[in-house]
Amino acid sequence: MKIFDHKLDPEIINSPLFKEDSVREEIITPILRALGYSTFGSNKIIRSKTLDHPYIYFGTKKEHIKMIPDYLIQVNGVNKFILDAKAPSEKVRIQNKLTVTQYIERYRLPYMHYVME
Repeated sequence: MKIFDHKLDPEIINSPLFKEDSVREEIITPILRALGYSTFGSNKIIRSKTLDHPYIYFGTKKEHIKMIPDYLIQVNGVNKFILDAKAPSEKVRIQNKLTVTQYIERYRLPYMHYVME
């Protein structure tokens, strides 16, 4: 199965100009399409959907928040997983990991955590 129309060049990927939108367009979307996901059909890619989280605590203060992952993947209308892209140069902070954990708990998604560094 051919996923990319071109060879991925590590020099370009490691460039400061290769940002999160490039990761989404050049790497993640082609992989999802090769796996049979699309904006249309039963294996659906939903981009930048606002997800409501009932609340999060900041100290003792309870705050209602909204989260927007880069991708929500559904199969036959059922949420299956989320994907949140980061630029290769961006450090994954504890806030990123907590946000992903909150998505998983709120939407009862299977958990798979992988970070490339």
